[in-house]
Amino acid sequence: MPSYLSIALVGAVLFFKNAPTVALPASQAAGAASDQPIAPHLAHTTTPVPVLELKAPRTPPKGYKEYRNDFYHFQIFYPDDMVVKLIKEKESAATITFKNAEYSEAFQIFIRPYGDPKISEDRFKGDLTSSVITDKTHITVDGADASAFYSKDDSLGDMREVWFIGRGFLYEVTTYKELSDWLSQRMNTWKFL
Repeated sequence: MPSYLSIALVGAVLFFKNAPTVALPASQAAGAASDQPIAPHLAHTTTPVPVLELKAPRTPPKGYKEYRNDFYHFQIFYPDDMVVKLIKEKESAATITFKNAEYSEAFQIFIRPYGDPKISEDRFKGDLTSSVITDKTHITVDGADASAFYSKDDSLGDMREVWFIGRGFLYEVTTYKELSDWLSQRMNTWKFL
């Protein structure tokens, strides 16, 4: 019994063998010199086309896994005893939570599309549950300018936050204040894709 692949292959050969040929004018024939572009509507395109470099997965250190999200353009190492959960929200936003079984170590990343080059004060006020921001410092996350600070959440208590912009998104990383140094270690493994 012939396979479907064999039948499709024979059909394609017959189709192209019997397809009519079209003669090009001498000015467009292969090897012909011409002052006119073949596709004149594309000849004067000046807008550069962004080329995205695909980065291979990294090898995490022992005891860690790599979380990679091509849509949100980042990868990060996290302890291998953590459970990761992606919660999709409206308008291409999402919250990604990382927590171990005892909830003794946990952090979350809230991501939203963001077109501004800097994080506005209105954005800080709109996304924070508290208006209290203390010890705000400027750091970098994989080359991106970031704001690290402490905030207070009415139900969770004192929090450590790192906010930054990259690849058209605003990233808001949050954990408990007592895990500040631990979060810094996680953020040092952040790489944009």
